[in-house]
Amino acid sequence: MREIRFRGRHVARVTWVYGHLLAPNIIGVVKEVDNGDGRGYHPEIIEFCLVDRESVGQYTGLKDKNGVEIYKGDIVRYKISGSAIVGDVRWSDKSAAFEKRAERSYIIGEDWYYKPVASYLSSTEVIGNICENPELLNV
Repeated sequence: MREIRFRGRHVARVTWVYGHLLAPNIIGVVKEVDNGDGRGYHPEIIEFCLVDRESVGQYTGLKDKNGVEIYKGDIVRYKISGSAIVGDVRWSDKSAAFEKRAERSYIIGEDWYYKPVASYLSSTEVIGNICENPELLNV
């Protein structure tokens, strides 16, 4: 089962925090705590963080070729038929899945065509995110 987690940019510290989304702009940072019964751990919220609402992204459940977790809002680079593609990761209500931008579709005009995040995963690499590196999408 895919772990449902979020990340967001902390308002005061301007660092990224990871955990459970408690409100549109609050992330509860989670720590695994020993149950004390020898049978494992349970998550416990150790801090409530105010984050920039526009920076919040959900974990896709996938990792790139380097083992880096892929979140909504990440910018990824991958290869299709030997060509390097740079695109952003987003949620699609239409397909009910996370997708990454693939290429311009000249059949339907200037709109971008998106592929499932899991496609071409062996060559996919997170190279930034739309909050900190929007210029990477102009490649």
